[in-house]
Amino acid sequence: VVEGDEEKIFPAPGGDRPLSYYPLDGASILPALALLPCRGDRVLDACAAPGGKTLLLADQLYRVGGGTLTANEKASSRRQRLRRLVDDYLPLGKNNISLNLQGLDAIDKRKWQSTFDKILIDAPCSSERH
Repeated sequence: VVEGDEEKIFPAPGGDRPLSYYPLDGASILPALALLPCRGDRVLDACAAPGGKTLLLADQLYRVGGGTLTANEKASSRRQRLRRLVDDYLPLGKNNISLNLQGLDAIDKRKWQSTFDKILIDAPCSSERH
């Protein structure tokens, strides 16, 4: 982006458009890329916060023609952060992805109402220090 005589590498977000970049390291990217979602897949990101892999999975589903993505995060504060990230980056309703945010305990299978074609569990998150 060029403004006047200045080139800005990372343009400031603005307006009502979604943000265009989210910095991730390779350790976070590889698990999501390895999942290889296909068109129509129902994908679960079981430990979704802070949300970088959720964004990658949504992008992959978009590129293959759509599907359903469930982003699960048990901790309320982390789920709120995830919601903000989704709102900032994904233009939902304008694409072919159905996104559900849930706050279930990922290991209690009795609470899950859905079945999934692919599941990503990166616990603890590979790029986050707990």
